Amino acid sequence: MNKEKYILNRLLLKFNEESAEKEYREHITERTLLFCRISWAMLMAIGLTFGILDKDYFGSDGNTVLLVRIILVIFSGIILALTFTRTMKRHLYLSSSLFITSLGLFATFLVAMSNPAVFTPYLTSFFFAFAGIFTTVGIGFRFSMISMTLNLMAFEITIGLIFPVPIRLFLPYTFFVTGIFLVYAYIGYMVELFSRENFAISKNLKNSLDEIKTLSGLLPICSHCKKIRDDRGYWSQVDEYFRDHGNVTFSHSLCPDCVKVLHPTLKLKK
Repeated sequence: MNKEKYILNRLLLKFNEESAEKEYREHITERTLLFCRISWAMLMAIGLTFGILDKDYFGSDGNTVLLVRIILVIFSGIILALTFTRTMKRHLYLSSSLFITSLGLFATFLVAMSNPAVFTPYLTSFFFAFAGIFTTVGIGFRFSMISMTLNLMAFEITIGLIFPVPIRLFLPYTFFVTGIFLVYAYIGYMVELFSRENFAISKNLKNSLDEIKTLSGLLPICSHCKKIRDDRGYWSQVDEYFRDHGNVTFSHSLCPDCVKVLHPTLKLKK
């Protein structure tokens, strides 16, 4: 059994063996695909619903905000449709990053278009944007972190330089968005870490059970040289077979009968 195959890099959240990483992606994709589709559908629904408020809140800029909102909804619909294709399924780990980037930039845009003199309720859009780290639960954390970081930087540049707000708003805005970032980053990391560790444990356990099943069955053994034939048809020495198929290490010695044959002059102590 290759016990090294499912060793996990806890910092990068990636299996060292590429084959193990591929197995995990296929495994987790089957379980998170439905939730991913629901997330994009919810983004479309929420985007359309809150569009009703744009005209009253943004006044003359309401049509511009509504246009950008419609673009976001259309983009969400396209990604939702792509999740039914084979190509998108293979790259589903990028879905959370796309979710965060699109909604995060839109949230920054809403804050920039708001009245800079008063606290804007549209800041809460970052709750939904950074929650995108969970649109593909158990996979895509590294890419989500990149998107969240870039969104945070874009937000700070926007409200600090491009559309500056008073310092009395800049500080709570920064604290608010940074706090959301840290909370979601920690939870997202732990969720994927536990998911990957459980996968590794289950795989190692399954391999161990398969080996126990093999060792408990009938073993074809040569009646003359005592070699054992494995399930691939190869013949191996007894010690080699058990070394490769179980946690057994042999220490070699000679039994009394063989000592008499090989070393007849050697006297054994009783």
